Amino acid sequence: QVQLGQADIKCPITECSEHLDETTVLYNLPHDDIIKYKYFLELSRIDSSTKPCPQCKHFTTFRRRGHIPTPAKLENKYKIQCPSCQFVWCFKCHSPWHEGVNCKEYKKGDKLLRHWANEIEHGQRNAQKCPKCKV
Repeated sequence: QVQLGQADIKCPITECSEHLDETTVLYNLPHDDIIKYKYFLELSRIDSSTKPCPQCKHFTTFRRRGHIPTPAKLENKYKIQCPSCQFVWCFKCHSPWHEGVNCKEYKKGDKLLRHWANEIEHGQRNAQKCPKCKV
């Protein structure tokens, strides 16, 4: 269950519907899974105004400002610089910061780029055999 990103661990006995307490879970997990479990436990305890940095996982809380932002400031509203690793990212879409591009456009471009890279990596795009060596 920890491998699936769950922090609320059910008893492994099928007939039991109880959840294991944190101490029991930590005692029975291998070291690598303890780190993951603590991370997922932390995530489960926070609200939507706190997210981990996509690079180093340092938690950052997004603070809304009371004033009405100008259009120029509205664009940078979700720009976060991680105080731990200095990575600049977008709090709204949890991606690297995308200056001048809204989240929807960025995600669309990111998806297209990954698809293209996957095609290139697997030799599916414009692939032809070499006339000499036939590879």
